[in-house]
Amino acid sequence: MSFTQLTILLPCHSLEDFPLYHTGEDAAALLAAWTALWHPTLLAAANRLPTWGRCDDPPEDVAGRLFILPTTTGCELAKGYGQRVKEGGGVLLRKLTTRDELVNAALAAWREQQESKPELQAVLRVDDFYALGLCYLWTELLTRRMRYMSIVDEARFSELALEAAHASATNDAAQTAEQLQAAFNLLLQARHHFYPVDTFLLDMTLVVPNVAGAALRAELATGRPTTLVLSGKTLDEIAKHEPETLAAIRAALEAGTISVVGGDWGEAELPLLECETILAQLKAGGKSWEQHLGRLPEFYGRRRFGLTPMLPGILRGLGYRAAWHVTLDDGRFPEPTKSKTEWEGLGSHAIPAIAKVPFDANDPAAMLSLPEKLGETMDHDHVALLCFAHWPGQVSPFYESLRRATAIAPVVGKFATWREFFDESASSGEFSCFTADQYRSPYLWQDVVRKREKPTWSRKFEQGIIQLNIRNKIFAALTQLIAGRLDPGLLKKYRRLQPQHSADVRIDRHLSTHGHIPGDEVGEDWTPRELQELIRGSSHSLAELLGANVVDYFSVFEGLEIETDDEAFNQASLAAWRKLHSESGQHPGLLLLNPHGHRHRVGIEIPTYWECPPEVGGPVIAVEDRGFPARAVVEIPSCGFAWIGPGSVSSAALSKRAKTPPPIASERQLFNEFMQVTISEQTGAVVGVRDLKSRGNRLSQQLAFRLPPLPEANSWDDEPRYTTMVADKIEITYATHVLGEFTSKGRLVDDDGQVYAKFIQKTRLWTGSRVLELEISLEVIEQPKADPWNSYYACRWAWPDETMDIYRSVHETSQLTNAKKLEAPHFIEIGDEKIRTTLLTGGHAFHLRAGHRMLDTLLAVRGDTIIGSQLGIGIDVPCAAMAARQITDFGSAVDSVECVLAQPGNASGWLIYVDVRTVIATAIEAVIRGERVVGARLRLLETVGLAGPVNVAAFREFTSARRVRFSGEPEEELEIKQGRAIVHLAGYDWAEIEAMWEEKE
Repeated sequence: MSFTQLTILLPCHSLEDFPLYHTGEDAAALLAAWTALWHPTLLAAANRLPTWGRCDDPPEDVAGRLFILPTTTGCELAKGYGQRVKEGGGVLLRKLTTRDELVNAALAAWREQQESKPELQAVLRVDDFYALGLCYLWTELLTRRMRYMSIVDEARFSELALEAAHASATNDAAQTAEQLQAAFNLLLQARHHFYPVDTFLLDMTLVVPNVAGAALRAELATGRPTTLVLSGKTLDEIAKHEPETLAAIRAALEAGTISVVGGDWGEAELPLLECETILAQLKAGGKSWEQHLGRLPEFYGRRRFGLTPMLPGILRGLGYRAAWHVTLDDGRFPEPTKSKTEWEGLGSHAIPAIAKVPFDANDPAAMLSLPEKLGETMDHDHVALLCFAHWPGQVSPFYESLRRATAIAPVVGKFATWREFFDESASSGEFSCFTADQYRSPYLWQDVVRKREKPTWSRKFEQGIIQLNIRNKIFAALTQLIAGRLDPGLLKKYRRLQPQHSADVRIDRHLSTHGHIPGDEVGEDWTPRELQELIRGSSHSLAELLGANVVDYFSVFEGLEIETDDEAFNQASLAAWRKLHSESGQHPGLLLLNPHGHRHRVGIEIPTYWECPPEVGGPVIAVEDRGFPARAVVEIPSCGFAWIGPGSVSSAALSKRAKTPPPIASERQLFNEFMQVTISEQTGAVVGVRDLKSRGNRLSQQLAFRLPPLPEANSWDDEPRYTTMVADKIEITYATHVLGEFTSKGRLVDDDGQVYAKFIQKTRLWTGSRVLELEISLEVIEQPKADPWNSYYACRWAWPDETMDIYRSVHETSQLTNAKKLEAPHFIEIGDEKIRTTLLTGGHAFHLRAGHRMLDTLLAVRGDTIIGSQLGIGIDVPCAAMAARQITDFGSAVDSVECVLAQPGNASGWLIYVDVRTVIATAIEAVIRGERVVGARLRLLETVGLAGPVNVAAFREFTSARRVRFSGEPEEELEIKQGRAIVHLAGYDWAEIEAMWEEKE
């Protein structure tokens, strides 16, 4: 006797309510039960295709039938039915979870029922029969999902499937293959009835170094279409440790069986970085691809979160063909309505993108719900598309069945590489433009969960390092530009300053490797001190070319005996400086260098060895006539210099000759021509910042620790609790007409008097400055809780008008925001059409809105101990991005060079000039051909969304200019007018231009 019928019992009443909702083990058990009955031996034995029945109303006729009851929720039989089946001559299999267990049990039961007890022999293409069974189920379910009636020729399909099963049992390979192909083709015809065009399936294989061995090579050897997702760093590791895998990737690329998605060298935290650092990441990744694969990347994608609206323009400029608008770890990103779209970023640049979140190919639930997902994409997408992601060799057996099915016939779709997909599918014409608020990174959460040391301090530190890195590159470029202008032979001397030969490349690479710059403790390739030494070398070289005799600061102290008494040492060093200048017969001086593309007003300390302070006039805006050390305010032109030296009148004589203006600091107030600042007597914080036009309070500030909610609090809208800022001491630490400074020392306490932290806050204001500087030091006593968004130390800001708009920095551009949790490492602006108050966040990236008129800048979360922060409050600053570059952990935003120099004809001058204040030069490079500098290359970023023409000038007139892509390909010729290059920028546009001057013959 043999089985006469094969039946699976399901918890549904018809295929319309087939249980697609199961997940995990339930989904695997259901698919295992369905496909087990399609084993060719069982099909040949029953000589009919499997059927299904309701588990709550199973068939009465049980004789000779094989039943499988999946171990899924809801599959419950009536009591005693199993005994009935056994007594009636049937077989019921249950409590078996895998397909192999079910098949082995079914074959064993079939063998037991045979009189001769035949040996079970291997049959052909068993996995293809499993795939056929799944395809049949998917086709039937998809037909109903698409609101059609089934048109599968059941009789013909049954005939073909059974002929294939009998051929398999007799080891007739040709007949098995022919009949299986015909059966699959019959299902394909049924699908064509309601969706006659191709459905694309993209297989995304995720590659990291520890899975790039045998499993990956095995996948590549199959020749199946797949797409590898890997970074440049992973590619370097494969080349180093898995050369066989690298050879297999190259061969598959040449054969066209794979595409590769990537682009980054590492997977750094792009949303928090400057445009220049992002570009450096991508160029470093491109170099790895070119080195190991012999080609540049075509398709951009990454596994770790890193999407940002700045990417489309950068990718377009680098020549990418398409992008993957998906990441696979935590974080939030928007999903467009179409799976294939034109991703439009800042500056109106767009790039084709796949925006379909992939299914886990190792998850049986993805295979169970496949008809539902296919129906959705067929209904809504211009091009039907499903994506699957997995690690090499880690897929469910049912995904393997999908692969086998599509290799025979594209019943539910066809697997394609990215290149094939974009070659064969048309654009939907739909553009998807997302705001920065629609993206939210998981970085802060991940920092705390992974117990990163000093998380907020490290991020602030890395922002300072990045700014130093950018400054180093600009000084090196300016040096080369002038060297080539003065004497082409000098260029050889300064070629060493080219960025690719300095530590800034190692910084970019380190940032790529680690995703961030942890701080001094890394130091394997660089330290902040080493970078500052590079900048000192670049700025000294630039000073020499401008005619200065640069003084080696440390050489002045050679031979001096270091006294423990500070006053004695000061007197000895003062004498040494005076001796140096008397021997040279020239005037001492300071050469101030500004690396930024706009003029910059800066406060400096006058060298102690100057007998007379500099005189006001030219670049010198204001000078103190008393104090030690004395200070001055100097205005330096864009990408230029300002030279100042001692005046002819001593401080004492000057103070007698002229009426001294009142000091900036007095009582509890700081005052200059732009603002009036009031310091709280109770807290030591800024209780009010008023402008001198409206006299209204613009902003208040204080420090606080956000306390956990009270145990009895149970409402989601309970107001958060904070500590109180208590000042123990407030003193004026500097008070002249040039600089005023208050220093407040105190504690953060709760209502019970418990101390959570100690603080020192210095509030500083320079004459002529629109920025109030805050220098904050926190000594954390009580560590915050694990939730960084609900337990933290913060600088709290409050403003009076809740109707004010809020803007935040996104890669140094200003973007309107309505988000509660903000990421803004550079600045936040509060204002309307008339006024704008700028919070310069000094590298602190994370902020939390508290109501409509309050904001918390997170200074410390769990893991932070001693925190030093430089923040600023700007009043109607012309360009927030430029003002943000003044707030840094590493001193002034300009460089001061000690020199011996007779005063030049011009006390100040500019080298590169951009005439629109809201456009910043993010990079300046020398264009060098052979041994000659023939022009300058600049990257210009429009920061506030205003389109228009921008004039770019240099110390030498330009004769031609063009806009180029970031890849170096020319894009358009630019107009030259009176030696200036004119480039038209769209709002938030980031453009690279090459401006040339005539070469010398």
